[in-house]
Amino acid sequence: MAAIHGREWTTSETALRLAETLLQQYGVNPEITLLLDYQEIQVLPLTNPDGRKWAEQGYLWRKNTDFPGGCTFPRYGVDLNRNHSFHLTDFFWCLI
Repeated sequence: MAAIHGREWTTSETALRLAETLLQQYGVNPEITLLLDYQEIQVLPLTNPDGRKWAEQGYLWRKNTDFPGGCTFPRYGVDLNRNHSFHLTDFFWCLI
């Protein structure tokens, strides 16, 4: 999973290069061939597309753009690698 934070642009490129290397080296590199023959690998190069859109507009946006209500810009959103718990209150969302 890459680009969990909207402003971290290089992680997407890293994930894409990993996928490219695995595909190019399959059948050439015995370790990669063995890995791909016996493991399922999923590469997600962009996990937070809405946060990335804000970052591309010049904001130092880290979170996604989920708007649970009660929050004002720029306090809303969820930091996807930290605040993923189920049924948090709207008040808590505004604090992060």
